[in-house]
Formats: sequence, C-alpha cells, structure tokens
Amino acid sequence: MLAAKANEKKAKSELVRAEGLSQKKLISNAELESAEAGYESAVSGRRQAEASLKETRDALHKTKLYASMDGVVTRLNKEAGEMAIGAQFQEDVIMVISDLSVMEAVVEIDENDVINVSLGDSAIVELDAFADTTFKGVVSEIANSAVTKGRGTQEQVTSFEVTIILDHPDKRFRPGMSTTVDILTKRLDQTLKIPIQAVTVRDKKELEIKSKKKKQIPDTKSEKEMVEIVFTIKDGRALAKPVKLGISDDTHYAVKNGLREGDMVITGPFKLLNKNLKNDDLVSIKDQKRAK
Repeated sequence: MLAAKANEKKAKSELVRAEGLSQKKLISNAELESAEAGYESAVSGRRQAEASLKETRDALHKTKLYASMDGVVTRLNKEAGEMAIGAQFQEDVIMVISDLSVMEAVVEIDENDVINVSLGDSAIVELDAFADTTFKGVVSEIANSAVTKGRGTQEQVTSFEVTIILDHPDKRFRPGMSTTVDILTKRLDQTLKIPIQAVTVRDKKELEIKSKKKKQIPDTKSEKEMVEIVFTIKDGRALAKPVKLGISDDTHYAVKNGLREGDMVITGPFKLLNKNLKNDDLVSIKDQKRAK
C-alpha cells in the first residue's frame, strides 16, 4: 500500500513537470501523454492496493466469530486447531449455541386434526425423561408445508409440524428429548360431563316403542335410526336416556342436554352396555358415577 502511494506521488510529480515543460515547448506531445498515462497507471495501482487491503481486513475480521445471542454450546463440531471451511454457498457449522431459557416442542399433527389447531391454543407436554410429570405450553407456530411419509404407498401419512413454547421450562431440559403433546383446541367451563364408558347407542325406534307402550300409543315408524344414549338408574332399574353430546377429551364427554347434574349413570365394558343391558333391567350400585 505504501509503495502504491509512493508511485502515485512520483507519477504526479513527473506529470506536473512534463506539463510545465510542454507549455514552454521543451518536450513533445508524446512525452506529455506518456507522463499522463504513467500518472493514471499509478492512481489505478493505488486504488487496487486499497481494495486488496480492504478485502484482506474483511477476511481477517471473519476469522473471529461472534455469537448473535447468549447461550450454551449444545453441539461442538470443530475442536481448537481443526480447519473450518467457509464458502458463500456451503456452510461448515463449527458449533450450535442454544438459549435453554426458551424451550420448544415440535410435533407432527395429522392433516385431519391440524385444521382444529390455532395459534395460542394451550397444550400439555409430557417428556419421556420426566415420568408422571406434565408441563404447560402454548402453540406458537403451525407449518404451512406438509411432511409426507411413505409417499405413494398405502402407508402414506401426511402431517404438519406444530411448535409449542413451554412455560417455565425445567433447567434439566435438553434439546432433542422425546415429547408427547396434547393440544387443547376447545375448552368449556362449568359444563356437565360424563365418562366416555357411559355412552352407547340404541335404535331410536326401540326406545320410542317402549315409551309408546307406556302411553298406549301405536307405533307407526319402521326406519332404523341409531341414537346416543346413557343408562341412568331410577328405582333400582336401568333407564335409557337419549343425550346430545358436545366436545370430548380422552376420558369424558360434555353433555349438551338429556341429563341433569347429579343423575347416576351406568358405566361398564362396551359389550355389557352395547349388547346386554336393556331398558328397565334391574341393576345394583357398585361404584357411584354421577353426571357433574
């Protein structure tokens, strides 16, 4: 760089001298033009040296890496002394730094269920490493692109990645831990609910016939229509009540109508309720289950 500046200074001095001599007609035009060309060449050399210096300083600056955030090294791919190759179109990851104060769970939701998930939905997260412990979270991101497995086969599955931010993550959490997530897509407060095992179905015609027999009304219907019912207990006998159900979770249904709070319902194995139990059968109370 210093040599380039010295050459430029020398060329400028020679140009000034040549211009003076040219005005006195002591040198030819060719000699003046040669001095001008020498000065322009020296200027070009100085600019090229400056550009080279800037490029070298930039390369030197890039030999020092600065993290964009505070965090903990969770993956180290290069040890001190190993060569790291960086290119414009190819990265060479040296290490991964993670902010462990913010933890996310990324799960794949089936395409039939993801349409019910919304940003801000509450979630219950279970980690395999923390048995019998659940953590709360919130849906923060829903992917717009699908993840397809087994494409073109009978086992093809299409799902979407959903990201859940965990509330108050435990300091023992580590990236990559296995999780199971339940997302609460709808919530009802102060609603009547019953166990899933209490719900079965019966032919609507059969229920109406029994009702009409009591009222001595002839039956005029012949079509078969299945309705959801719950068996309650009245005077020691089973009483079938059609119900209208709402949302459900893994263990309970919400009841929109058909039951009242405090009604005693019958629960049991599917075969018992669906096949064997009949309206007006004698029953005995073993364990009390009430709508609440």
